[in-house]
Amino acid sequence: MSIFMNRKSISGLLVLIMGFLLLTGCSSKKVQETADEGTDTTQENVKEESAVEQVLPADAKVGIVYTNTGGSFTNDFLSRMEGYLTSAGVAPESIDRREARSGKMEEAARELIDGGCSVLVAGNADPSVAGAITKAASKAGVPVLYFGTDPGEDERKSWEELKIRAAYVGGDNSKVAGQRAECLAGMDLEKIDFNEDGEIGVVVVNSVKTPEGNRINSETLEALKEVDYPVTVLDTEEEEEEAEEPLENSGEEPGEEPEEEPGEEPGEEPGEEPEEEPEEEPDWQGAAYDEVIGKMGEYGKQLELIICAGEDQAVGAWSAVSDQKRLVGHDVVILGLDAGKEILDAVAKGNIAQTFFDDSMAQSSHAAEYVLDYLRGIEVPYETWVGYVNVTVDNAQEILDVLSATEESDEEEYEEP
Repeated sequence: MSIFMNRKSISGLLVLIMGFLLLTGCSSKKVQETADEGTDTTQENVKEESAVEQVLPADAKVGIVYTNTGGSFTNDFLSRMEGYLTSAGVAPESIDRREARSGKMEEAARELIDGGCSVLVAGNADPSVAGAITKAASKAGVPVLYFGTDPGEDERKSWEELKIRAAYVGGDNSKVAGQRAECLAGMDLEKIDFNEDGEIGVVVVNSVKTPEGNRINSETLEALKEVDYPVTVLDTEEEEEEAEEPLENSGEEPGEEPEEEPGEEPGEEPGEEPEEEPEEEPDWQGAAYDEVIGKMGEYGKQLELIICAGEDQAVGAWSAVSDQKRLVGHDVVILGLDAGKEILDAVAKGNIAQTFFDDSMAQSSHAAEYVLDYLRGIEVPYETWVGYVNVTVDNAQEILDVLSATEESDEEEYEEP
């Protein structure tokens, strides 16, 4: 499609820089075989590309509902996707974008469907509500495209079995744990074993915000064991599990019912719905900072490696190590996950050894292309996976430059008159 040539030419710069074929535009009309290792699309019976470009319906409307648990990735993804759509001819006023709390996402999705959207885009939808969103959209004849959080294998299989017009575009992090292990194995062990005891003392910083990151942390340790890398985990998750147990009701025997009627609070009229308090985003970076400060105080120079579940954790760990007057990259090595500008800059300066870029540029390009195909009545792949880019000091600055270049281009091209 010609509207993507400018974006893809810019994204192609990243392909050359990284040495991966990650940003080449795959056809949404037929299954990619092995030409693009970074992007994998799957769907049977996908229609062949029409020789004639189909015109967008004049009344095309795109509804977007999302929770902002994806941080900078979500904002970047949506901004780029909307830019692609408006370049293709979708009127800005025909794009209805709504942020919703996790528990309200299904309700917000139904409002967009009832409001007459032609295609629904759902970001970071919890797998527990994805099925209900898909069912509501399918019943109304509205195709739905998910991004950010995988709705789950069972949900994706049901689309194909029931011939539902639904798709998922996401990052493929299946190789990240192995790449982390390779990175460490390729480093001079003597330069990491700062206390020269023959073992690498590792602290694992997990997060309730990033369960996928926690899984990758666990798989990283397993991958290191497989290559006989001498790591010793200095902390366990037992303390965290104990902390997460619900507190018992003070002054009440187990099973004792509260005096107030359910749903009633002092000062409220019977049956009156309590006002919902706005959810505050926890300080994930601060929590990681405090955790690492505590571990450094407990283990001292035994702590030589920190493995993080996300960007916030890596930045928090970096700040903690620096504040303790220990030199990141010389006294402590940090492995991150995900790559916003702050962590990319830290990697470029050698403060963080490695992280991974969840390619929002390629994913948003695919997503926009699929939304346009849905609007034109063309089938798209049920799932598309875009590989993570391994980021080290060798390529971090180049990725930063590409991101900055595409952002400047976005501002110039999509600035309203």
